[in-house]
Parts: sequence; structure tokens; C-alpha cells
Amino acid sequence: MDKIKSILAVAGFIAITASCQSNTKFQAEIETVDSLITIVEDFQVRLNAINSDTVSEKLSVVSERVGFFMQNYPDSTDRKFWISDMNYLGSVEKAYSRFEENNQLISRQLEESMKQLTTLKNSLVDEKLTEEEAQKYVDDEALVVMQIKFSAQKMIGRVEEADVVWDSLRPYFDSIAISIRGAQ
Repeated sequence: MDKIKSILAVAGFIAITASCQSNTKFQAEIETVDSLITIVEDFQVRLNAINSDTVSEKLSVVSERVGFFMQNYPDSTDRKFWISDMNYLGSVEKAYSRFEENNQLISRQLEESMKQLTTLKNSLVDEKLTEEEAQKYVDDEALVVMQIKFSAQKMIGRVEEADVVWDSLRPYFDSIAISIRGAQ
């Protein structure tokens, strides 16, 4: 009786272990696709966290300041202002402008990539692909995700940096604009 219990216990352990392990031949590819899906989801969250309307409003204000200073700043020889200060303002304007230009494109690319990855994962789970096709599609999707990641990281990172710069320097630029307007 003890022998039967031991055999049943070992058989149960093997059954549980076998059920916990993946029975798909594409387990490594599925894990890679899951990682790519996580990257795409992370960038979708980061992109969605940026309020497009707020960026648009800030771009409007920054562009107005740039135009105002170009027309009205009284000292054309003030190297600190023209080289340093306006460089900050220009980089903020450029970051916001690029966000407005590319936000929808990158959002669509992320959505399309998510659809492709989900379809690929389903095909891998259902083992509908040959090993060569599976590897080719995983490699292709990894390349696409890395390209989107590069573009998204660049755009999102610049907007996040521009927000910090603009929020810290806006009072300074506002005070300069007020003093110029007061002197006119």
C-alpha cells in the first residue's frame, strides 16, 4: 500500500510539473513577444501621460515669447541672453513642436505594433508557424519595436525635459517680457 501511495505521489508530482511547463515549441519566441508587448505597453502609458492640450498651450506661449524677444529684446549684444537663455527657450519650443508633429504618428505605430505582436503571439501559441517563420516574424517585430522605442523615447524624453526647463524658467522669461513691455 505504501508503494502505491509513493508511486501515486511521484506520478502526481510529474503530472503537476508537466502541466506547469509550457508544452509549446515556441516558448522562447513567446517570451520574447511578451517582452516586446511590455515595451509597447510601457511607451503607450508614457505617451498617454502627456497631455496634448497642455503641450499645445505651452508651445503657444513659448512661441509667443520667442517671437516677442526676437522683435523686442533691447540689447542685441547681450550674449548671455541670446546664446544661453534663448537656447533654452528654443530647445523647449522644438521639443513641444516635435511632439505635436509626431505624437499621433507614434501613437498609431504603437497601436499597430501591439496588434501585430498580439497576432504573432496567438500564432505562436497555436503553433501555426514554421520555426523559420516564427524566428523571422519575431526578429521583424523586435526591429519594429526597437525603432518605435527609439522615436518614442526621444520624443517623450524631450517633452519631459522641456516641461522641467519651461516650468523652472518661465517666471524668468515672464519677468523679462514684463520689463520690456514696461519700458516701451
